[in-house]
Amino acid sequence: MKTGILFLLSCLITPTLFSQIVDTALINKGNKFAFSIHEESQDTALIICQDLLQKSKQGKYLRGQGDAYVTMGAIYRNSKDIMQSYACLTKALACRRLLGDSSRVAAVYVNIALTNLKETKYDAAIANVLYAIGLLEADPKGDKMLLGNAYILASNIYDEYLEPTEAYKYAKSSLDTYIKMDETECIAQAAYALANRCLAMNQLDSAMSYYNLAFNNFIISSNDPDYLANIYINKALIYKAKGNLNEASKLFQQAEETLKQIGENADYYPLYLNVGELFIKQDKLIEGLAYLNKAQQLNNELSHLDQQYLYEHLAYAYNRLNKSDSAFYYLEKVYKIRDTIYNENKRKEFVKFQTERYKKETLMADAKVQTQESRMRLLLITAILLSMVIGVIVYASRQRKRAFQLITAQKENLHKQAVDELIQSSELKYLNAGLEGQEIEKDNIAREIHDRLGSAMVTLTWQYDAVLENLPQDSPNFQSMLKLNAALKNLYQDIRHIAHQLGSGVLERVGLVPVLQELCQDINSTNKMEVDFSAYGMEQRLGFYQEVNLLRIVQELISNVLKYAKASQLLVQIDRMDDTINMMIEDDGVGFDPKQINGHGVGLKNVEGRVRALNGTIQFEQRPTKGTTVIINIPIEETKQNEQLT
Repeated sequence: MKTGILFLLSCLITPTLFSQIVDTALINKGNKFAFSIHEESQDTALIICQDLLQKSKQGKYLRGQGDAYVTMGAIYRNSKDIMQSYACLTKALACRRLLGDSSRVAAVYVNIALTNLKETKYDAAIANVLYAIGLLEADPKGDKMLLGNAYILASNIYDEYLEPTEAYKYAKSSLDTYIKMDETECIAQAAYALANRCLAMNQLDSAMSYYNLAFNNFIISSNDPDYLANIYINKALIYKAKGNLNEASKLFQQAEETLKQIGENADYYPLYLNVGELFIKQDKLIEGLAYLNKAQQLNNELSHLDQQYLYEHLAYAYNRLNKSDSAFYYLEKVYKIRDTIYNENKRKEFVKFQTERYKKETLMADAKVQTQESRMRLLLITAILLSMVIGVIVYASRQRKRAFQLITAQKENLHKQAVDELIQSSELKYLNAGLEGQEIEKDNIAREIHDRLGSAMVTLTWQYDAVLENLPQDSPNFQSMLKLNAALKNLYQDIRHIAHQLGSGVLERVGLVPVLQELCQDINSTNKMEVDFSAYGMEQRLGFYQEVNLLRIVQELISNVLKYAKASQLLVQIDRMDDTINMMIEDDGVGFDPKQINGHGVGLKNVEGRVRALNGTIQFEQRPTKGTTVIINIPIEETKQNEQLT
């Protein structure tokens, strides 16, 4: 390897070689060599590319320039210099477009998508890779190998993007492409990816079929022990899901023997984790716990799902062994990771939502600009025609009359505005005082419920747990005690939920967004309605007065939906845009008549009162039989001022 590098460098740096003619074959060979070593020797590859780029520019050799820029873009991406990567890939795109080679242009878009993924910009990544796929599919002579690779990349992005159907579709397209090319190793990799997609969607028979296809092709092509070990493990998981634990155990043993062939670089984590879980399922708790501890000691860079899976089984095993402290320790880790996973998934879903909303808003803004321009032209033409028709005397007379009317109207408006401001100021002071008193009273009640009644319920459930642990399962009272224990735990959760609904102490400690998340999770856990919560730009806390009012508004609106809307789905979204808080609560229920708000409905009047107290606006969008959307806008600066005044 070192000899090859030195030879290429000596050839490329020699000035006389390019003094008259550019050797395009040598440039192409140099670019391929630089790309082949760029992951292992980035600095050397970068030196080669820069020299090749200079020579290609001297000879006006576009292909050499494009290839050098692409390789440099990959090098900067791997070194996490994202801006340089984008700069090089943009220049590569310009060179290859001039060549008119759609396959090479598509390759640049694939590289741009890979750079997008380094920043977790999934919307941009999927847009670029789909554009590359479109170019390759439209060209009958396009690079089929690149097309298969692009399909696999699209599948991986959609899998990360929480779109399992699209992920499966592109993995299947990749496999079909490689089968037509009769590329054995590529078939194996695509079949393995497709099997993973099927396993994620719980299509066990299809997953087993594709794992077998991948296994056979790996044996024929490369006999890659890393892939083979993973196939053994995943097939064992399928047998375990079907209840065939003996066959699963055999496959885990084959996976372990295969990993031994790799040596010290082998990744034993999936094996240890799943073997430990298998032993626990067979009530071999000590053996299972030993394997789980082995998995934990590997200190791999695990995904949050893998961490959750490991800690859940550790907590379960320690609980079965009556080691409560260890069980609670890992159970706390499970809850923290679940919150992290929930926030990550919502962030990904919010990225998709924001992207679609941005597109719609852009179209609406363009249409609005065009409409305004048309109106301005029409007004200008009208003004010119009027100026030609109206005489000077008539115009002057009307102007004097209009001036008199305007002065009169302004006086009346000023008087009315002063009266309205005085009334509104009095109403706000009265409303703020009432709301503040209500919050103090609710907080006191919530503290009594949580501290006294909640503590008593926790102690009672612990006592029942102790009784159940010492009570034989064949005892005639075991099932009754078990049901009573479950009822007590549900009652404790209800007490905790009521305390959180009433109290503002938790809100003051953790902030608005975590409290709203917990509120939505509690509703989801009742299976009465599916609630989807998202927040954007809410990293900075608001004032406590503002957060309390926003929480009560959301609670009241959700309560109305649960009572009257007959809805199955609810969206709760809160965004901070510059100096404005925007909230949207949308359900798919039966809808209602907004005119009824003025007639009756204390809850909705309270909502409107809190919105007015925050100097905000509220809008109800009613869709008969399709649900209701409530949109609330709160100005942050004005709200802070009101908080200080009160």
